[in-house]
Amino acid sequence: MPKGSPERRRRIRIPIRYKVLMLVSTMLLAALSSYLYLAVSLFTRDKLMYTFDLNSTLVQTLAAQVRAAIGVQVKEAGLLARQLLLSTDSAERRRLMADFFLMEPGYLRVELAPVSGGKPLVYYNEKKLEEIGATPEDLVTRQHSQPLSRQALISRTGMLQISNVSLSPDIALLRLVVSLGFSRQQEKAEKPRKPRDGGEGPRANDKPSLLFSLDFLYEDLLRIFGKSRTHETFMVDEQGRILAHPQPEKVISSESMMDDALVRQALAGKIVQGVKQYQGRDGQEYLGAFAKVGMGGIHVFTRIPRKEALRASQELVSRTILFGVAILLVSFLASIVFSRLLTAPVSRLSAIANMVGQGKFDIPIEIFSRDEIGGLARSFRQMVKALKKTQAQLVRSEKMAAFGQLGAGITHEVKNPMTGISGYAELALFHSDDPKLVKEYLEDIRKQSRRCLDILQRFLKFARQEDSPQQRILNLNELVAEAGKLVKHHALLHKVAVKVKLGDDVPEVEGNAGELQQVLLNLAMNAQQAMVGGGTLLLETRRGKDGQSAEILVIDTGPGIPPDIQKRIFDPFFTTKSPGEGTGLGLAIVYSIIKDHSGAIDVDSQVGQGTTFIVRLPGVERKNTGTEV
Repeated sequence: MPKGSPERRRRIRIPIRYKVLMLVSTMLLAALSSYLYLAVSLFTRDKLMYTFDLNSTLVQTLAAQVRAAIGVQVKEAGLLARQLLLSTDSAERRRLMADFFLMEPGYLRVELAPVSGGKPLVYYNEKKLEEIGATPEDLVTRQHSQPLSRQALISRTGMLQISNVSLSPDIALLRLVVSLGFSRQQEKAEKPRKPRDGGEGPRANDKPSLLFSLDFLYEDLLRIFGKSRTHETFMVDEQGRILAHPQPEKVISSESMMDDALVRQALAGKIVQGVKQYQGRDGQEYLGAFAKVGMGGIHVFTRIPRKEALRASQELVSRTILFGVAILLVSFLASIVFSRLLTAPVSRLSAIANMVGQGKFDIPIEIFSRDEIGGLARSFRQMVKALKKTQAQLVRSEKMAAFGQLGAGITHEVKNPMTGISGYAELALFHSDDPKLVKEYLEDIRKQSRRCLDILQRFLKFARQEDSPQQRILNLNELVAEAGKLVKHHALLHKVAVKVKLGDDVPEVEGNAGELQQVLLNLAMNAQQAMVGGGTLLLETRRGKDGQSAEILVIDTGPGIPPDIQKRIFDPFFTTKSPGEGTGLGLAIVYSIIKDHSGAIDVDSQVGQGTTFIVRLPGVERKNTGTEV
């Protein structure tokens, strides 16, 4: 696959530890999400039901408390009205009212008005009015601003009307008006009976004879609606105006609540009690409830913002999220630790595999554990041992193959002096009677023998270096010159001229002479085989461009290597030769040896222009004398 291609870029390598981390995180996230959804759903449903029940109970309690409080007012109104009607002396009435105001300091005004339109009896608690900073005129003014529903009141005895007549800035007052149906003459003849709509007092018939009006301070009643810290409780009259509320300013201003959906529903219907979830005028969702008091058309309400009612649910969500984040964080760290413990041995084995791929077989392989990874390490160690043995056998076989190829050239080179030795020996025998001539022939035999011995020693020296694993400081020029002599005669048989060019100031290298000789031999043999019709092979040494390394160039004048084959020439078992003519291991072994010497090998070839192999080895600084052979 070409480097930088879209297919290659799409191959993103994800380590196992990240896969484990993603798996654990996904499972935990799914579990926490499922738990959170179920918990919040059940909790929300339960909380809503509880809130509705609580609202219903709360309004019932409020309605009962208001009904009891107003019932007391109605009862006192009936008793006071009876006493006033039975008294004929104005002084006695004033004394009666003074005693009444003394016992009930919260009552500010009492009015007893005949339905027929006669002159009403009006009394003021002037002491209390002075104490709170109000005057009788203030009450009269408020009376005019809050006209009575007279027709409703006089339609039947016992009808009740309650209105908010609070005085600014901070005097909360209620006005209670009840229709009574008795007179002095009837009082003497009849016993008292309960009025309708929850009050208590005497009446003679269904038609009222007088209206009893009472203005009073109602702090106790207001406190009833200020007890709850979470619920907003309030009371409205039949027009939807606030009679009682925890916020005094709403009471003083007699604020209208008719724009509230729950208030409109309660006042418009005939339902005695109800609960509802609705949207308030401020845009919030509320859980509310209402109940009729059953006196004067007043209603009590309670409501709580939905988010306030479900605050515990929201806290559950937030705490669960925090808990989930903590769990995920701990899981993240734990997954990293355990995944590292799991993948670290695999990573080490992978690194060792890469080094083994470079031909380094002497790396110690530890057994990390007794589990599957430990078994893998044991198997891998056995494999490396087998590979090391196999590589040694392959190197030996390749070298033996090279010996076989060199054999023809060496045979040809030894054959000539051996022929001369044989001829000189026969001549010496034939002229045995001439000592001078025999001595001359023996001298020629000795020269030719030394020539044969030199050829064979050179070959044996190369062969012995195969079994020497030690590395030492090598003179690269000498090594290349020796390799040139080894391949020279074999190359001449194939019409290939071998030249050696040794550079000046070439650094010495540290390495195995036998292995490096095999590198040169394999490269030279490949070059010779590529030049089928003959050519020139140049072995050259030089200092590297970095000034520190040494380079060996093997240059041929052959047909060159196509680009697609260049990418694979160092792959094991890759060959372009016909079956039976090559194993495809020669250049793979060359690459392995060079990597084992911490070097590098490159190929520069163009079709029709020959091929150059460049071997780079790290140098050991020492100067060589340049020569050309």
